[in-house]
Amino acid sequence: MEFRLTHVSSQIEGAIERKIEFEISCIAIADTAVGVSKLQAGNQVKLEGFLAKKGSRNGEIVFHTNHIELIG
Repeated sequence: MEFRLTHVSSQIEGAIERKIEFEISCIAIADTAVGVSKLQAGNQVKLEGFLAKKGSRNGEIVFHTNHIELIG
């Protein structure tokens, strides 16, 4: 299953607070995909996984989700 994740947070860099916002493509398979299919837009989640290129000819970075946890 392919989906998009929007991340918003505040991070400290060099003693300066920065607002971080980005959207990334994600992929989930097997049981993790079943869990993702039950989510609704706007759910807050914690994801575990890894970053990799979408394919050998496509340099887009995709987050491969191994575990998802609903947190809000």
